[in-house]
Amino acid sequence: MAGTARTGADPDISPQEAPSKAPESIEAAQRFQRVRANLRLPDRPFAAPSAAHDAGLHALCLLAFVRLDLSVSGAPRPDLVAELVANYKCTPGCNGGRSSVRGKEIEVSLDAFAEALCLPRRPTFCPPAGVDPAVVALAAKEFGEVYFPPPTKHYGLVDAALGAVKDGRAHDIDWKVLIWDQVMAEMEHLIEKNITDTDRVSYYGLYLQRPDLFRLPPKKIDATFDLASKMIIVPYKMIETTPKQLDAGGKQPGEKDDDMEAMESLNQTLLTKERNNNDELQHARKAFIEALQKFTNGRSHIVVKRMGEIDPKAFANAYRTNVPHEDAQLNSAVLCSKWQAEIANPQWHPFRIVTVDGKPVEILLEDDEKLCKLKEEHGEEIYTLVTKALLEINDYNPSGRYPVPELWNNKDGRKAKLVDAVQFVVKQWQSRKRKR
Repeated sequence: MAGTARTGADPDISPQEAPSKAPESIEAAQRFQRVRANLRLPDRPFAAPSAAHDAGLHALCLLAFVRLDLSVSGAPRPDLVAELVANYKCTPGCNGGRSSVRGKEIEVSLDAFAEALCLPRRPTFCPPAGVDPAVVALAAKEFGEVYFPPPTKHYGLVDAALGAVKDGRAHDIDWKVLIWDQVMAEMEHLIEKNITDTDRVSYYGLYLQRPDLFRLPPKKIDATFDLASKMIIVPYKMIETTPKQLDAGGKQPGEKDDDMEAMESLNQTLLTKERNNNDELQHARKAFIEALQKFTNGRSHIVVKRMGEIDPKAFANAYRTNVPHEDAQLNSAVLCSKWQAEIANPQWHPFRIVTVDGKPVEILLEDDEKLCKLKEEHGEEIYTLVTKALLEINDYNPSGRYPVPELWNNKDGRKAKLVDAVQFVVKQWQSRKRKR
């Protein structure tokens, strides 16, 4: 691929695929040209780890990712990947965001990314049973050398992961977040100006072509009523059809395909509508959070609470109860900061998995050494404040492990519904109107 931005038609785009709309802005067009000029997609970005490590990789749930067949995505399409990268906009406070390709909006999320690339959803936090720990450690080391090679910037999560592998704790690593982190770093790098030829290769770009990740929204369906009618008719036809007829294709040629396509199209239409409605609600919730952060205090009925953050005021009060002396306020602030840092540490995960109603559920590991020491040295009240923040971070942001803002109903002690926030704002507005 040429090392300069192209000014003419892109040979990778057929006339039918060419964007029908002009770029939203000159800046967006320049960003796309820059990414397109910088991007190079190798046919085989990584040399897969040796088959000798299959047992260890399987134990870490990484074997499916390693054995992914990238050829199912077709020939490398730098034009599509470049547009996805150039148009990507991160959603604040979460791992994911939005992008668009050929004028169609695409949702980019960490969960969809993990599913498409067959990455484990979560660490197991316990050594794999029936596998030699040395085999697992060697497989994890080989995986790191293949997928995070020099000159990969070994910072943050990658540094911590390499340390965990050396300590024999590869099962504690959140591999999907590590890969996601590398993809995000590559995307940011491709938008930069004046990068060298050796920096143009995108190792993870080809993974963004995965069919189940790089998927455009379904075509718009106009005859919704007709499709709904077919959905009602099809089940009755299936009831009247015997198993023998089903095996032999009881319907006339083409009839079954038409009905199934109709059902799938309607299903996709409903899913798209549901997603759009959910997006509107999330945008409204975000707007309330941003506004209420400025105009409310901790005593209001509806507030913005930082989930995963230790309450410093309650912590200080609890500390003074146990240690009543002059430096109590300073010491409580230091201790509070220390435990907030512990909560943010991705390598500390004091939880165990139990099965409830056939589903795995994480519960607090009450005999964790750090938590036991905290309870013994500083009492039940401080222990409760720390574990409460720990449970919140595990629920709201287990990957990033930093506090996230959330609408909170102080009166009921729960997450506030959107209707709660609306009623609160209307009530405040009416109150101020009467005062005038």
